[in-house]
Amino acid sequence: MDKKEFLMCPPDFFDIEYSINPWMNTQKKTSDTKTQQWMVLKEKFAELGAEVKLMKPQEGLPDMVYIDAGVIYNSVFIPSNFYHKERQGERKFFIEWFKDNGYEIEGVDKSFFFEGHGDTLWAGNKLFCGYGIRSSIEAHQEISKIIKKLGGKNIEFLPIELTDQRFYHLDTCFCPLDNSRAFFFPEAFSKKGREILRKNIELIPIEEDEAVKFACNSVVIGKNIIIPSGTHKICGKLEGLGYKTHQVEMDEFMKGGGACKCLSMPLG
Repeated sequence: MDKKEFLMCPPDFFDIEYSINPWMNTQKKTSDTKTQQWMVLKEKFAELGAEVKLMKPQEGLPDMVYIDAGVIYNSVFIPSNFYHKERQGERKFFIEWFKDNGYEIEGVDKSFFFEGHGDTLWAGNKLFCGYGIRSSIEAHQEISKIIKKLGGKNIEFLPIELTDQRFYHLDTCFCPLDNSRAFFFPEAFSKKGREILRKNIELIPIEEDEAVKFACNSVVIGKNIIIPSGTHKICGKLEGLGYKTHQVEMDEFMKGGGACKCLSMPLG
């Protein structure tokens, strides 16, 4: 198994203090079990041979636990330009962490919205770029230029339009398993988006009852998949393909609209 690294941010200040997606209801506050659930996820990474690095949570930025920091290519960090003002204060702390850890910084024009690795998912030399809800297609065009300038001339950039507000980032409805196969929730995409996906990767559809349990917001480490609990149908399909699934409770973080993938940013 290749050594993997992930960045996480502890949930010290996480709570539902505002509503910026359909999952968030300020009347449904988080409980103390959020820390336990976050720790179980962190420990699962270690169990599967991955290293977890941590950044310091910041009071007043409750969504920082969903670490939509940006995207990385060749030790260059391209930070997010958050769509909602409630999250825009996170940006400087993400930039500081990556600078302190030896990354160069290349920014996207601030007039273009971009929400990081949640909307940029790799499958081999293909970068699937979600747009239409939180990220703009213009931001992805700029990222394409940056990555090509950094040596990624063979990278294929595939803009995928999202249309369901519940699935506001690509990683909430699409999960690459390897360079050639992914599982996804078809109804989260425009017709054109589905066509681009089908032309570029083998797709395993999931049903809505498991899509809303954030089944696609999973983390793949080799042949292991960390996936939210209650997703038995897709887990059965994945096990049949030779994967081992590890279901973890994520209901406290689903209150804010995220799960396993949202809580962890791949570093390499």
